[in-house]
Amino acid sequence: MRTGFRRYAAHMKAETPSLSTLHAELASLRVLPCRLVHERVIVDANGIQRRDGAVEDDPGMVRVGLCSKALRDKQLSCAHTRARIVLDTAIVQSAARGLLPAQEAARLRAELQRIDHAIHMTDWDKNQAEVRYALLLEQGRQDALKDEQQRLNELVARHGQLSAELAHIHGLMLERLGKHTEE
Repeated sequence: MRTGFRRYAAHMKAETPSLSTLHAELASLRVLPCRLVHERVIVDANGIQRRDGAVEDDPGMVRVGLCSKALRDKQLSCAHTRARIVLDTAIVQSAARGLLPAQEAARLRAELQRIDHAIHMTDWDKNQAEVRYALLLEQGRQDALKDEQQRLNELVARHGQLSAELAHIHGLMLERLGKHTEE
């Protein structure tokens, strides 16, 4: 379990939020497929931008970089967010309060964990594919660029599919919590 998750989970356990607070926090989150653009290698007229101190195993390529922390904190489909912890907490709290059957909560949590892992793996795979693409570009290997671009497109599509699955869970939990905060 990640340290950040443990801290947040302990906080949420110690301070059981009201349903309206939990619903508002969940409603503030978004699912926007970002194409994992932060992994893109910066290539300009001078070629691939590199950091100083590149080593053999790390070509030291400069990336577009992460979105702001404020944006990541609200972005469920980001590979570098803690927002999915809020969604997990909403599932756990809904089950604990009897708003969600335990079996459904367990299924949703397992699905969320699967999606979380798949987003991280897709992010890693895109990182590697972007490096390969940039190196092929640098080497003038036009013959291989098309295949690597296809791989990048597949990874972006995979992230889009995972985002759609997250949006479904997010929408379901908003609906469930919404019904009980209006009462």
